[in-house]
Amino acid sequence: MGGSSDENNVGLADLSGMNLCGDHDIFCHYTDEDTVPEGYGRPLYLLYEDSGIVIDSDVTALGKKFKEIV
Repeated sequence: MGGSSDENNVGLADLSGMNLCGDHDIFCHYTDEDTVPEGYGRPLYLLYEDSGIVIDSDVTALGKKFKEIV
C-alpha cells in the first residue's frame, strides 16, 4: 500500500488472513503521508501509530485515532 509497506518477496497472493475483521483489511502504522491505492476494492481500517481497535458488535477505537474507508 503506502510507502511503508513491506515488499512481497515471496509472491504471496492470498492476503485474506482469517477474516477476523469481517470484510475489512487493516493497514497498521498508517500516517497521513501514506497512500491507499485508488480502487483498492475492500473496506479498510487505517490504524495510526499508538492506536488500535476492538471489534465485536461495533468498532471501538483505542489510542490515537483510526479511519475507515469503505
